[in-house]
Amino acid sequence: METLTLTSSYTEPFNLQDNNLSEVRKMFSSLFKQNNEANEDYILLFEKYDQLPSKCLDIFSHIINVHELWLNRITNVHDGDVKPWRSLSKMDFTLRNEDNYYITLGLLASESYGQDYNWNFIYINHEGNQIKTNLTDAYFHILSHSAYHRGQIAYILKQNGITLPETQFSILKNSSSPF
Repeated sequence: METLTLTSSYTEPFNLQDNNLSEVRKMFSSLFKQNNEANEDYILLFEKYDQLPSKCLDIFSHIINVHELWLNRITNVHDGDVKPWRSLSKMDFTLRNEDNYYITLGLLASESYGQDYNWNFIYINHEGNQIKTNLTDAYFHILSHSAYHRGQIAYILKQNGITLPETQFSILKNSSSPF
């Protein structure tokens, strides 16, 4: 595996219209773009309200933290500060979400992490057990985990009379992306 420095570049690492990109890379890039846009929509919503159910902010912190944890697992970075339920401030959401997104795009653009989706790696889970998984499963876990918990947040917000952002994949894909 190549050495990858985990710093976000805040630029698109490749053109999704490039016919030389694999369909899998295009698919994951599209899904992570939608995931990022959905997170951004919730962040904007959070910024509009001074008082929100604290559970919403706790769950959103969890979404951001787990994405970061999986990036650390994939790249074998050991950061003891990142805990699944670490509390983040609303101000932290934008930067951490952006970092997660661009680091993920960097992985997808890399020769190692962006081409061999069956690549296996071992990580230590929260109970201290070694777990073997592959890159495809890790990417899908990040995406499904995020969507699942955004659904929980949506439920809580709707119960509190707050209008939800539009985060349906087909709508976001058709309105904001060329692929």
